Amino acid sequence: MKNRIISICLTCFTVISLLSCGNDFLEESYDQNKTPDEVGSDKDLQALVYGAMHRMRSEFYYGRDFVIFGTVRSDIAFNTGATGRFLRPARFDMIPTEAYAADTWTQMYTVIGSANLVIGSELDTPLAKFAKAQAYTLRALVYFDLVRLYGQEYIGGDLGVPLVTVYEPGNDVKPQRASLDDTYAQIESDFEMAIQLFTEADDEGATVDYNDKTTLNIFSAEALMARYYLSRKDYEKARDFATDVIESGLYSVVSSGTYAVSWTLPNASSNSVLELAVGDVNTLSTNSIAYIYSPGGYGEVFPVETLSGEYDSDDVRLDVFAANADGEYLLGKYPDINGADNIRMVRIEEMYLTRAEAEFMLNGASTDVDDDLNAITAERNSVVYAGATLEDILLERKKELAFEGFRYFDLMRLGMDVEKVDENQTFESTIPFGDDRLAFPIPQVEINANPDITPNP
Repeated sequence: MKNRIISICLTCFTVISLLSCGNDFLEESYDQNKTPDEVGSDKDLQALVYGAMHRMRSEFYYGRDFVIFGTVRSDIAFNTGATGRFLRPARFDMIPTEAYAADTWTQMYTVIGSANLVIGSELDTPLAKFAKAQAYTLRALVYFDLVRLYGQEYIGGDLGVPLVTVYEPGNDVKPQRASLDDTYAQIESDFEMAIQLFTEADDEGATVDYNDKTTLNIFSAEALMARYYLSRKDYEKARDFATDVIESGLYSVVSSGTYAVSWTLPNASSNSVLELAVGDVNTLSTNSIAYIYSPGGYGEVFPVETLSGEYDSDDVRLDVFAANADGEYLLGKYPDINGADNIRMVRIEEMYLTRAEAEFMLNGASTDVDDDLNAITAERNSVVYAGATLEDILLERKKELAFEGFRYFDLMRLGMDVEKVDENQTFESTIPFGDDRLAFPIPQVEINANPDITPNP
C-alpha cells in the first residue's frame, strides 16, 4: 500500500492514474488506448465522471475511511482495538507517516484529477455541460473534505490545502497550500459553476433521470451545497439550498415501518438523494464500512455505552443496533457484511436537519424548526417537538446520522470539544477545540516530494 502513495503532482497529472486504474468503471467502459486528447465525446466525459465517483467509493475515501474518521473521532463511538485498524485516528495521535492520512490524501487528489480532465474539455453540448456540472460538484466536495481533514481552521491556523484546478499531463507541479479563505473561495466557485452548468444543460434539453440516485443532478449538488454552507455558518444559503431539495418532491423521509429495510435498497429508497454505487460486482468486502462495524467482520468501531440511551425506547433507529457479549454494535446501517451496500452520500433527513438548524440560527425557535424535526421524528416513533432548542436539533442530528461520518465534523464546525464520555474511547481525555491533534498531518510522502508544502503542527 505504501508503494502506491504518490504526490499531488503525479496523482493529478499522470494519464495512467486517470485512465488505467485497475478493474474499475473506466477499464470496463473505455478504450484503454485513448489519451486525454482523444476524450472528446459526451459519452467519454460522462464515463470519466462515473470513474471519478467510482474512485470516491474506494476504501480510502467514502467507501470506508472518511466515514470512519468522522465517527470514531467523536463522542458516539470507540475503537475496540480488535485488529489494530484505525487506532491512531481514534487516539488522535496521527503522524505524517501514517498510512490513513496518506492514502486518503492520495485518493482525494486522484478524484480531483479525474474531475479536472472533464472540466478542461472543450465540448459544449448539453450533455457535456451536464458532465462538467457533475465534475465541478465533485471537485468542490473533495476540496471541502480535504480542508475539513487537513486544513487548519479547527486548530487556529490559516492554511487550507493545495488547489489543483487544471489538468496538465507531464507538468511537474508542486503547489503550495492555499489559505483557508482561498480554499473556501475555490469550493464556492466550483459549486456555483456546477449550478450554472446544470441549469444550462437543462435549458438546452439534456435529459436527466432523477430516479437514478447514483448520478449527480442539480438537487444532489444543492444538497451538498447546503451541507457546505451549514459548515461555513452561512445559514441563509444552507436553508435555501436545503429547501430546494426538500421542495423538489423527489425525496421523502422513510416511514417507521421501512426505516431498517431502507438501508438494503440500492438506488431505490425514497429518502436517498445521492449514493455511490457498489453492488455485488464491485463489493468492498473486508475493506468495507460494514466489515469495520460488524463483529462478524473486524468489529473495530462500536457505539459508546450511553448512545442507545439517547433514543426513545420505541425509536425505530434502535433497530440498527444490536447487543453482543461485548456491548452494542452497529447492525442495520450498511448491513451487508460483504460490503455490497451502496454508500449513502446524502439522505433527505439531513436536509430537514440542516434547514431546521439554519432556520434556528437565523430566527430562533419557531414552528418551522419544529416541523422540520417532526418530519423525521414522526417516522421514528420518537418525541414530538414544540419550541425545539439548538440542543434538540443537534441531538436529532446525532441520533439520525449516527455512524454515517457526520458527528466529528458537526463538533468541529460548531467549535466544540471532542468529549471523552466512555472509558473505552482510546484517547486519554477530552480533546479541546483548537488542539493541534484535530488536523490530520500532511503526509510525509507529500512533504518529501514537495518542498514548498507547509506541514501541520
